[in-house]
Amino acid sequence: MDAATTLRTLSEAGFTVVLDSARIVVTPATRLDDNLRAAIRAHRDELATLLASVEREASELIERLRRADPGRWTSADVDEARRTACRDYPAGINCLRALTGSKK
Repeated sequence: MDAATTLRTLSEAGFTVVLDSARIVVTPATRLDDNLRAAIRAHRDELATLLASVEREASELIERLRRADPGRWTSADVDEARRTACRDYPAGINCLRALTGSKK
């Protein structure tokens, strides 16, 4: 299992995975089994890089959407869209790409 597969597996299982500084935080941690913990440990650096990349791209795409329709996007909307892009990987970031016409 690589980093993208690990993140997708966690997202599909209902876990929230965020990068807090350089630390990967998975909630609810009490539901993690030994296999998922091992996958996270094995791909820690790649997961951190992937999460940072998704957060960065989400921020850029959200900013494009916000500029196109500034009255629609509150700061709470922006924060939730950024969290969703990571939490629902890869569907969240793909949705933002579709909304902006971006391809990656």
